[in-house]
Amino acid sequence: MADGIMWLIIKKPRRFSINWFINWAAIYIGVCIMLASTIGGLRNIIADASSYSFYT
Repeated sequence: MADGIMWLIIKKPRRFSINWFINWAAIYIGVCIMLASTIGGLRNIIADASSYSFYT
């Protein structure tokens, strides 16, 4: 993800060119996957923790 942003900063492709759109789409998809995996992991931890019994 950071590589895509760095590439956009360094190379400065023409705005709204095909490369520009592809890179922003890849960044957006990467952020969505990162957020979904974080939320899924937290949900899994919370779901597993609800079945723990500490004092029984």
